[in-house]
Amino acid sequence: MQSGASAKKRGLYPDASEYDNYSIYSLHHVDFNKWLFEGGLRYNFFRIRISDTTLGKVKINPSSFVYNASLLYKITKLQSIYAAFNTGYRAPNVDDMGTLGIVDFRYEVPASDLEPERSRTIEIGYKLETGKWSANISGYYMHLNNLITRVKSGAEIINGYPVYRKENVEKAFIKGIEAQVDYELMTGWHINGSVSFTRGQSLSKHEPLRRIPPVNGRLMSTFQRNGWFGSAEFLIADGQSRLAQGDKDDNRIPRGGTPGWNVFNLYGGYQFRALKLNVAFLNLLNEDYRTHGSGINGVGRSVSLAAVLDVNKLIAIAGYDKGSRR
Repeated sequence: MQSGASAKKRGLYPDASEYDNYSIYSLHHVDFNKWLFEGGLRYNFFRIRISDTTLGKVKINPSSFVYNASLLYKITKLQSIYAAFNTGYRAPNVDDMGTLGIVDFRYEVPASDLEPERSRTIEIGYKLETGKWSANISGYYMHLNNLITRVKSGAEIINGYPVYRKENVEKAFIKGIEAQVDYELMTGWHINGSVSFTRGQSLSKHEPLRRIPPVNGRLMSTFQRNGWFGSAEFLIADGQSRLAQGDKDDNRIPRGGTPGWNVFNLYGGYQFRALKLNVAFLNLLNEDYRTHGSGINGVGRSVSLAAVLDVNKLIAIAGYDKGSRR
């Protein structure tokens, strides 16, 4: 029988959830001859309130001190090396604690007993700054502890989907190398590029960490003069076949991994006082591509036009013109 009455259904997240983030920090710089020291301390406090028929009333107030320290040495006026260490902290959010329903390839149930994730990172690098050149290369290692991860709930099935619940059960590391370079061909004309390599590994599951991006890079040329500006951009990403089991189960990631891709874009425009006109020619090669871990493919060949009016600059110009006429 149908009564015609409507029933209010719970959404993916609980209604009237509250998530407040408070922090206080202190950051210091000490410059002594060829040495530059930076150090900072931050206290983070969260107030999380979830009221739900499934969870009941959940109230947690996680907090933590995190800090960072770095030391830079100037080899010459143009070159320097540096090392840095910092700690990190991520409190569980409403998505982590309150999700109920179908998400991608799974059915998630709430978890009210989650604890914060923590990280420790060390980084070393080299910098070069000349009149024409600027470059930076760095390597880093991040250790992650108490990671919140989805755990399959045995053979339980709801609406044809396997049931998952989030738990603090994983340890992992992420390491990588990043490099950037910029060269000024002439006044207003620059060529720059960047490349990034990332590798992640779950120490608990002895498998790759989820959603780690493949090797990717960018090559770009920009020009700006007398209000005119333009740039050409080439983006490239290698294929990613190093997958966690969660990646393999994810219907957003193609079987065998995400293929590599190349995308070429052109941008241009003109700025007259407070008005800026932009034109963009995107994906000129009409590449069928997807960023690793994304649920949708990238935009195909397209053109966009935009006009931007800077109100603050307009007011400043009007004030200047009014003053100059006096």
